[in-house]
Amino acid sequence: MKVIIKNVFVPLLLAVTLFLAMSFFDFPTQFETEKPPIENVPLSEGEENKQMENKIEIGQESLLTLIGQTSNQVIEQYGDPLRIDPSMYGYEWWIYPQDEENYFQVGVRDQKVVTLFAIGPTLNISPLKPNSLIEEIEKNQTVSDTVELEEEGSRYQFSLSDEDLKVRPLLSIEDTFVQLYIDSNTKRVSSIRVLDGPTLIKHKPYNLTYRGTLLPEHKVEQDDWPYIQEGLKKQIFDVTNVIRARHNKMELLWDLEVSEMADRHSKDMSDHNFFAHQSPNSGSLLDRLTVSKIPFQIAGENIAAHYVDGLAAVEGWMNSSSHRETLLNDEYTHLGVGVHEKYYTQNFIKQIDFSSISE
Repeated sequence: MKVIIKNVFVPLLLAVTLFLAMSFFDFPTQFETEKPPIENVPLSEGEENKQMENKIEIGQESLLTLIGQTSNQVIEQYGDPLRIDPSMYGYEWWIYPQDEENYFQVGVRDQKVVTLFAIGPTLNISPLKPNSLIEEIEKNQTVSDTVELEEEGSRYQFSLSDEDLKVRPLLSIEDTFVQLYIDSNTKRVSSIRVLDGPTLIKHKPYNLTYRGTLLPEHKVEQDDWPYIQEGLKKQIFDVTNVIRARHNKMELLWDLEVSEMADRHSKDMSDHNFFAHQSPNSGSLLDRLTVSKIPFQIAGENIAAHYVDGLAAVEGWMNSSSHRETLLNDEYTHLGVGVHEKYYTQNFIKQIDFSSISE
């Protein structure tokens, strides 16, 4: 018997730019992929053998070796993290933003590393190379549209769409699984997410077929969401500035009032089940800026919904021309980020320099 579980949520993106002169541009909704279905059917032995032939080795000094290590081993190698953010998947993100060149996050659950996110261009993630062209990776590793694994007596197969293969292919490297976030504009690796098998299954980032028992999702208690959301906001802010530095753009400063405004819009969308810049409750971006009494010269907004997390949302924004333009705009000086569960808002502004205004 086949069992198909479909999640109705679809990852969404939308961007808007607002000028003080009242010119207003509203871009159409952008889709990353449909939320993948989950199907319980037998898997083929031949496909599993094919995947095994494609595995490659991890370098001894590579960050990829952290998967499976203990939290104490991480501290021995890299010291204490700058901060620890809870996640919606049961692990904690240990944040190591030494600088824009070496930014990475280590996911720790039960004192064991289960996932890793790396975006710093000088990081050692051998056998992969930061900022490498996807075609260079494909010369050394077959990028397949199916990846299989076995966990707790059940077998799982992830099937990747053509769009997945283009912007977030999945590799099997030794006992780990590597998602490559590809900048579709440059065709280069933007960032890398590494996961162990159970964590990949719980993320469910691709179409999933399984035989056996599906691993249960981590249930987030309502009291935990405020702490998770605060961590997501900081990560989106950090990674946005890492990407801006990569493109030689000015670092943005955090704006608390703008962040609180962005929070309200994310909550509004989540609570009232809509996805738009124009809210039936708070109006347009200009209305929200006016009510919040935030002075600005230029303002812009990126919104996203139903991504795996904020890191995935940022990479999604970078692969849409309108969102990319907003995120890399030379004019902006400050950024506020709002998160409510899986609704994400970036509000950018250029502050008014009152000191330069003559009396």
